[in-house]
Amino acid sequence: METQSVLNDIGRCADLNGLLQRVAGDNDARAAVYVYDYMKDKGVTCNEASWVSLHKLERNRNPILKYTVPTKDRALPPSRRIHKICKGVRLHERSEAAKDIMPQVNVWLSHREPNFSQLDRISQAKMLAKDLTVPLETARGAITKLKQQGKL
Repeated sequence: METQSVLNDIGRCADLNGLLQRVAGDNDARAAVYVYDYMKDKGVTCNEASWVSLHKLERNRNPILKYTVPTKDRALPPSRRIHKICKGVRLHERSEAAKDIMPQVNVWLSHREPNFSQLDRISQAKMLAKDLTVPLETARGAITKLKQQGKL
């Protein structure tokens, strides 16, 4: 079935993830946001292939308007919205990975000098990543959690 006709009658679409991947693959950020919002409203979660498609679309700096979809009057530009969606996924993954190492981080933090909290976040994360041999993104999540807990 043609993608535009599926978008026109999105309520009958059985494979919303497939539709999202198709419009993202066609570099239409506005249609991708429309399908993503519809999925979110209906409680349909994105599968891994859909996330990969959205991340590719986020990196594309020349989105096109291939399909006609309803838009809201006051809304972020589609490329900005895609960026916010992808950033939310990245931060959630970072936070989840940091949960696993927080007991080690708390012990590690107790052996730091008092001026450690004066360093910028990236320096703190690099030091943590090196000392605990964890990925930098996980260390960044742990530093954020420590700041949220008031420990830094």
